[in-house]
Amino acid sequence: MSPTAEERAATKIAEETKAAEAKKKTDAEKKGAGEKPEKGKLTYDTFVSGQSEEVKTLLEENVTGLKSALESERDARGDLEKKVREVAKEAEGEAKEKLEALANELKAADQKADFFVAAQAVGVSNLKLAYIVAIDEELFDRRGNVNFEKMKADYPELFGEKPKTPKGYGGSGQTPPDAGTDMNKRIRRKAGLGQQ
Repeated sequence: MSPTAEERAATKIAEETKAAEAKKKTDAEKKGAGEKPEKGKLTYDTFVSGQSEEVKTLLEENVTGLKSALESERDARGDLEKKVREVAKEAEGEAKEKLEALANELKAADQKADFFVAAQAVGVSNLKLAYIVAIDEELFDRRGNVNFEKMKADYPELFGEKPKTPKGYGGSGQTPPDAGTDMNKRIRRKAGLGQQ
């Protein structure tokens, strides 16, 4: 029961639209907070604001249609999962196990698609790795939302940031250990075998 090419194309367009909307919202929040979007970088908002009212209306109608298609696709997949679970209740033996596994796969596919859209909107640079981290670290709540703040705090490299070197580690700007001592001297001192 894999989706047709048209359904996949509609889903992809809807996901891209949702990501663009999330970016638009983020840029709007930056503008509201007094921040400006990066200079020289074309955003959806700046592009749309430079268009005529007729073009803006056409774009809004298209986005609304795509959102509607995405919602109907999600509803259809949710209904399909429910139907498979209902049939699984009536089935017995191996058929029941297979139907339950199919329903779980549908649910996981929906969760993964929703995660990818949300992760892209918050600036995750490696979506596949971030999904693995979210599952492994149990960052999903009951509703399927991900705690991206915790993910960003624990794994900043998933957001294109370099992890900060803690104080006292090499490269952190701290003074190096005394060059006059070496490891052998330290071991002897700890063992009580020498003065230095």
